[in-house]
Amino acid sequence: MKYFSFAFLVLLFIAVESKTLLDIEIETTKELIELYQRKADLISKMNTTEGVSTNKVEEAISKQERFLTKKRVNMTEMIGFEDPFKESPHYVSSVSDNQKEYEKHRDRLESLFHERILFDENGRNITQHQIMNIKPLTRSSSGGYMVQGVLLGLDNIDIHVYDVYKNLLVNMSMAEYGGIKLLKGSNHNEDMYIVAISPDNHLCEFNIELINTFNKRKEEQNTRNPKGILHPINETKSKETGREDLFNKNYKRMLSLYKYYVENSKCVNLNEFMNTTNVNYNHIEFYMNRGIKYYILGDDQGYVNIIEKGLENRYRIYSGEDEIIQIVKHSLTLMIVNKHDIRFIKFFKREISSIRCHSGISELKSIVVDTNHNGFVYGISADGDILMFKTEKLVNNNVDNIKCNLQGKLKVNLPKDGGKEISLSSLTNYLIALKSDGNLEIFDMTNINDFFANPISYSIKLPFTTYSEILPSTPALRSIKSFNGNLFLVNFLTPTNSKLALYECLTPVKRETNEGELFNFKFPIFFIAFAVVLVFQFANRKEGEDNDIISILLGCCGMRKRGKIFRNKKEKEMHELEKLVTQFTKRNTDAMDKIGGDKLGG
Repeated sequence: MKYFSFAFLVLLFIAVESKTLLDIEIETTKELIELYQRKADLISKMNTTEGVSTNKVEEAISKQERFLTKKRVNMTEMIGFEDPFKESPHYVSSVSDNQKEYEKHRDRLESLFHERILFDENGRNITQHQIMNIKPLTRSSSGGYMVQGVLLGLDNIDIHVYDVYKNLLVNMSMAEYGGIKLLKGSNHNEDMYIVAISPDNHLCEFNIELINTFNKRKEEQNTRNPKGILHPINETKSKETGREDLFNKNYKRMLSLYKYYVENSKCVNLNEFMNTTNVNYNHIEFYMNRGIKYYILGDDQGYVNIIEKGLENRYRIYSGEDEIIQIVKHSLTLMIVNKHDIRFIKFFKREISSIRCHSGISELKSIVVDTNHNGFVYGISADGDILMFKTEKLVNNNVDNIKCNLQGKLKVNLPKDGGKEISLSSLTNYLIALKSDGNLEIFDMTNINDFFANPISYSIKLPFTTYSEILPSTPALRSIKSFNGNLFLVNFLTPTNSKLALYECLTPVKRETNEGELFNFKFPIFFIAFAVVLVFQFANRKEGEDNDIISILLGCCGMRKRGKIFRNKKEKEMHELEKLVTQFTKRNTDAMDKIGGDKLGG
C-alpha cells in the first residue's frame, strides 16, 4: 500500500507538470501560422530579387509545413474534438437521415415563433435596441413578474423605454451631447438605469424610479365595484373575458396609478474623467461585485475602462491587445473578446488573466453566452462559422483555475464579408442564428448531449403575417437580440427606415436531469450511518447498563434513558407526586431519627 501511494503521487506530479495535449496542439498551430507568415514574406521578398532561386527555400518550408500539419492533426485526434481548422467535415449538417422526421421537427419549431409587437416609431429610424430589465409593476398573465422591457434609441438622439405590451414607460434625450453612439439598459430588477455614450465621449447615467401616483389621482376615481376595485369615471367595461385580455385591462389600470420617471441624471466627459485622448469606445457592459455596480467600457486601444456607478471612481486595465471587440459577463466574471482569443478579467487584482480561449486562425467577430447550459460560449467567426467553447466553473473566485477548450464549430450559411450582418442569440433551449437570406438557423439545445451526438440545424422563416400590409414582402433582417428568456428583437430595413419586431418563442422551460438526480441518495446514506452508530452503541454498552432497544436508540441520539418511560402526561404527574411524597416521608423519618438520637444522647 505504501508503494502504491508513492507511485500515485509521482504520476500525479508528472501529470501536473507536463503539458496537456491541448497546449501542444495550440503551440503547434502557432508554429504553423508563423511558418505561413515566414513563407509569404520570403516568397514576396525573393520575387522582387532577380536571379535568386526559391526552390530550396520552398522545399524546406513545405517539409516543415507537412510535419507541423501532421503533428497538429494527430494532436487533435488524441484530444478528442473536431479539428477547428479543417474545411470539412463540420459538426452540423442541415440534412438528416430521416427526412420526414426532420421536416416534422422543423415545422414544429416554426410554429413556436410568434410576433408580438411592431415598433415603427412613426417613421423614425431605430438605431439602437435592447431587451432590458425594468422594475416589476405587476405579474404577467402567466403568473411571473413582468421584469422585461424594450429599450430603443431613435435617430441616435432620443431614448424610449417600452414594456412588452408597447406601453411607453419613460423617455429621455441625448440631443444636448450630440446624440447616441452606445446605449445600454440595466439587467437588475431592483435598480433600473440606462447608460448612453455620445459620439464626443460624453457618458450619461439615467436613474429611473417607480412611484405611486394614486393620491394625486384620487379625485378622478368616483366609482367602486362590488369587489372594491376603483375605476376611473370614463372607463368602459370590456367585453373581452380571456385571461390575457383581463390581464391587459388590470395592467393598464396599474399603469394609470404608477409612473416611471427619471429621478436624476449625471453626465461626464470621458476624455477628462479617464484622462485619455483620441479614444473610441466601442462596447459597454454592466457588472456587479460585492453589491457595487460598475460600467465596463472597451475601447480601440486595448484598454478595459471600469467606472463605478455614480461616476465617482474609475480605473483602466490594459488587455495586451490592440483593440477590444466585445466585453461579456460570464457567470461571476467578465470576458473580453479579441480577434483570435477570449480572455478573462481578474476583477479583484485589476489585471487580465493568462487563461485564453483560442480560436486558432479563425477571426472572432462577437460571442454569445449560452443561457441554458453553464460554461458554453459561442463565437461568430469572420469566415461564417460558429465556434463552440467550453469553460469550467469559477472556483473560489480564482479566474486562473478556469479551463477553456474549443469543442468544435457549427457551419451555417452566414455572410462572410464582415461581422455586422452576422447575428447570433441564445434563447431558452435554442440557439438561433440570423442568416444572410433573412431566415433563422435554429439549433435545438434542449439536451446538449443529444445535440453533440446528432447536431442537426433547422432553417425556418419568421412569420410577418400581422404586419404584412405595412412591410415589404421580403424584409431585410439586420440583427437579432435577446436577454435571458424567450423574447427576442429582430431589426430589419424597409425602403424608408428601419423597424423593430418583438418575437416570442413559445417553448416550455425544460431542465436536464442527470442519472444521479433520479435517485435520492439521502435516505440510504442516512440509514447506513444510523445502522453503524446503532451497532457501535450496542457493542460499547457497559456492564450493568440497560440493553433494551430504547436505551440503545437514546444512546444513538446522544441521550440516556433516565427512569421510567411514560405513556401520557397524567402518569408523569403522578410519578412526580409520588417522588415528592417519598422525599417528604424520607425527610420526616430522618428528622425523627435525629430527634430520637439527640434524646438518647442527652
